[in-house]
Amino acid sequence: MEEKEIFIAGAASIFGLSEIKRAFATLGTHASFVEAPFMLDYVTIQEDEPVLFKNEVSSDAIIIPLTEFWISYCVRTRCCLISDKALAASRSKKYLYELFASLGIDSVKIYDSVEQAHRALAQGLSVVVKPLGLCSGLGVEVVTADKKEKLDAYVEHSATIKTKNMRLMQLQNEGCMITEYVAGQEYSADCFYFKGRISVVRVCKKKIVLINDKPCVVVYQLVKPCVQIEAKLAEWMNVLFEKQNISFAQFDFIVNNETNRIVPVDFACRIGGGLTELLKQTGANPYADAIKGTCREYDGGKILTQLNYLSTKSGHLLRDDFKLAEGTQFVYKHIGDYVINNPSSVGSRTAIVIQQRDSEELPDGIEKKLLIDEAWIK
Repeated sequence: MEEKEIFIAGAASIFGLSEIKRAFATLGTHASFVEAPFMLDYVTIQEDEPVLFKNEVSSDAIIIPLTEFWISYCVRTRCCLISDKALAASRSKKYLYELFASLGIDSVKIYDSVEQAHRALAQGLSVVVKPLGLCSGLGVEVVTADKKEKLDAYVEHSATIKTKNMRLMQLQNEGCMITEYVAGQEYSADCFYFKGRISVVRVCKKKIVLINDKPCVVVYQLVKPCVQIEAKLAEWMNVLFEKQNISFAQFDFIVNNETNRIVPVDFACRIGGGLTELLKQTGANPYADAIKGTCREYDGGKILTQLNYLSTKSGHLLRDDFKLAEGTQFVYKHIGDYVINNPSSVGSRTAIVIQQRDSEELPDGIEKKLLIDEAWIK
């Protein structure tokens, strides 16, 4: 039987397409690249392979989605080799948490009611409000005990979020859920699943701050995963995927060494966004390497660190003297440009700096130097 054509869908999200194509060839698979036409309004694709710009492919093709738009396409058409569980978990964190909990895997606790969440706040705990059906950090808000009076308003707002990005990515907001706040060090990881074989693309340690009660990543550090993290990633992947599947997967998870917890808080059957500049600095192509089952991005001897300069409010830039840290600098916004306070969007970055550091240690209060506030924004 002739093998179906495979499309890597979301070509704007990756680099080194020729190398990725050659990596798939080592698996006996011919891969082509496709991207949604609307992405041309937001990115410039550096093509070293032909990219088809279209919103759909033949019903005989197989999609490997790299973005939320193409996950939506796979949910709708099932033109993929991705399990129903993985697709459902991409769209519902409630499903993800309940699936893992049902299998005895440490998972995020979901509160049964707003009243239960209020009781947790009264005990000095924090809670997280999440929209159902959305992705990444879109609409996520953290309510701390000292701001417990905000919970009801955040729950009401969460259930009614509508954005242009949701329309483009074909996301449906299906309500709201409230969960425990899992304390600890947050990480994110991309993995690749190929017919039972699991490869890690990259693991990043993150520094999170709350901007207007929204969790925002101000620092990514490319770090080598410990044995325990690798084991957990494999465990989660083997639950979500089936032996014949081919897919990338992105996880956000919390590591708490004091309680010995490693808890997944987010998942999608795609790759993480906003890391192209960081991964290019490795001198490798982590996507191609993972497809081949190898890994070279930790060979440099330095901790590659990405500093994200984020706006604390939306508005037009009055100044662009951001006093960037030393390193490889990328400036995305200038005087007169409109900046947004939207932590789930790569477009919210005003600038980034990539550094090579000797260790994972960061200066105290580094986040204060990474926030663009009313001194710059009208």
